[in-house]
Amino acid sequence: MEKYNIIFIHGGEEFLTYEDYLEYLRSYPLERLVGVREKNWRDHLPDDLGESYKMFAPSMPNSKNARYGEWEIWFEKCIPLFAEEGVHLIGHSLGGAFLLKYLSQNHPSFKIRSVHLIAAVVDNQDLEACLRTFKVDLDEMRTSCLQDLKVHIYHSVDDTIVPYSHGERIHETLSASQLYTFDDQGHFIFLEHFTELTRNILAGARL
Repeated sequence: MEKYNIIFIHGGEEFLTYEDYLEYLRSYPLERLVGVREKNWRDHLPDDLGESYKMFAPSMPNSKNARYGEWEIWFEKCIPLFAEEGVHLIGHSLGGAFLLKYLSQNHPSFKIRSVHLIAAVVDNQDLEACLRTFKVDLDEMRTSCLQDLKVHIYHSVDDTIVPYSHGERIHETLSASQLYTFDDQGHFIFLEHFTELTRNILAGARL
């Protein structure tokens, strides 16, 4: 049975200064620090897709104070896992920004079957957080390999972390992309099963 690879890049935090990062740590809610994370769509996705899929979800370096260069090194260490068979790429939040920037600046030799951007952030527009190394250059995107890839964008209108306008701007920049608009999924943290994502990956499995 042929296997299809998936790489999931999770989200994270980036700060303009180190003092901003320290203040974030000081104000981090205790209940989130000691609480147990409930399972969501990310945990259920392998079962939802079936045994033909192998999902890799690397823990990206220093996600509470992330730097793009560190994530780039880590991601490229994973390439041998899927270089021969190709891969479906999924990025959530800052993970989506990482994929956009990486694919804007590189022309990978491995086959990319599809790209899925979930509540992806682009830059600091309408954003409370401050991106520095993960900022995406829309002009680079316009002339990148992303224009030739099957890109699916998932964003909810009620997202209070990454505004819906970010998803719209990605879609406007990548003219062949598909934008899926949700009304009440926020930052896609509590969604148990991601039906649209599962369907799109299955539909593009053999591309």
